Amino acid sequence: MNVDHGSSVVPAGGSRNYRFDGALLGVSSSRRPGGQRWVEFALYKSDGGTYILARVGHSLLFHEPDCEVVARNDLRIGPAPVGGVPCELCLPALDASAVYPEMPRYWAAMFTDPGSVIRALERDGESGRYVTNVAAKPVEAAAVRDKAIADAWMSVRID
Repeated sequence: MNVDHGSSVVPAGGSRNYRFDGALLGVSSSRRPGGQRWVEFALYKSDGGTYILARVGHSLLFHEPDCEVVARNDLRIGPAPVGGVPCELCLPALDASAVYPEMPRYWAAMFTDPGSVIRALERDGESGRYVTNVAAKPVEAAAVRDKAIADAWMSVRID
């Protein structure tokens, strides 16, 4: 990810990319030692004032061809990832030549309104709407540099 300000290319999913000049306002990762899956967030602001929120889901897991995860996620054959972890459901051989690795999952969206950035990060829970810690970190970092994000983050409108 680009540091501070410059030209950026953010994968938006599929073959789409967002290209812009702007600043990286904040990043976060849920990666932890021994973790098999994690998510990373980045929040940018283009020179034109558009916010770009990016999320990438990562995985070290790989599967046998007939594993239910392969069909459900439309995985393709490929090499096992470095440090790859065999799926506990299908138990592929570590030396198998035909494995189906979980690939990074890219998502990004553009927002003109900082409140929309916050709403995009919110999830529904049993006790109401919330933002996960990993999703909150780039917004909290951005709030130090961007007053509009700070205002949207610190003041929640309840109807």
